[in-house]
Amino acid sequence: VDDGSTDDTGAVLSAIHDPRLRVITQANQGISGALNAGMRAARGDYVIMLGSDDRFLPHCLARLAAAAQARPNAVVVYGRARGMDAGGAPLAVTTGAPLPYPDNPLLSALYGDFVATIAALIRRDALGRVGYCDPTLKGNEDWDLWIRLGREGEFAFVPEVLAEFRIHPGRFTSAQHDRLATLLAGRRAILDKAFAAPDLPPEVAAARPVIYRNASIDIGLRWLNVGAYRE
Repeated sequence: VDDGSTDDTGAVLSAIHDPRLRVITQANQGISGALNAGMRAARGDYVIMLGSDDRFLPHCLARLAAAAQARPNAVVVYGRARGMDAGGAPLAVTTGAPLPYPDNPLLSALYGDFVATIAALIRRDALGRVGYCDPTLKGNEDWDLWIRLGREGEFAFVPEVLAEFRIHPGRFTSAQHDRLATLLAGRRAILDKAFAAPDLPPEVAAARPVIYRNASIDIGLRWLNVGAYRE
């Protein structure tokens, strides 16, 4: 999905002659709008999201697909992702971790964002039930999606590094980005939306103080990382 790019993305894509590649070009709609366009156009049993500055390792899709077939009740099958610098050299930072509550994906997703998005295979029928990404969000759209999918079925973790995400000053989630305030405010808004549901399981409702504490600590650490001590 070319979401209103202003560089040579279109020319690069048109030079790739592969019948498996379909290009959707649209006016800029933001991250959620781009992801939703791709999800709605998908034809397969599974969907996976890959940002423009990230990459899969060669065995990523085969490993996740095999794990998904072995766990038919899992709506999300995910592995780990490793950071890389602007030139593609590997970094020590990783994302993706086992569920904090192995038998409760909803509680786990609310407790913290443990899914490595670029290493997460999602069943497309489950996406249709939860309604894709929330277009009103200006970030954290993946975390919001994991929370909603947590009510649909199991999550299965593959303890391997399967993808790499690029760390550079211009990335949307960078600590130096001018949209950091919007990004962090959205984390509380996502929790507010989740806890407004009238039919939350009792164990999830009871964990609300701990869940908001975790989000507040995460927000504080991100501000600390950029020296914004007052925030």
